[in-house]
Amino acid sequence: MAIRELSPGFSLLEIPVANKRLQPFGLVRGGAYAGLVDAAGFWGPAIRF
Repeated sequence: MAIRELSPGFSLLEIPVANKRLQPFGLVRGGAYAGLVDAAGFWGPAIRF
């Protein structure tokens, strides 16, 4: 996971899509999305302090 942009109230994160993050049907697993949402939800507001 990489932070691409941070500003007060905003965060842009990126995660590479590798086979280990794909479910059998070729879609990204929910845990990958959950991790991004969790990290973005932390960094966006945290930059204000």
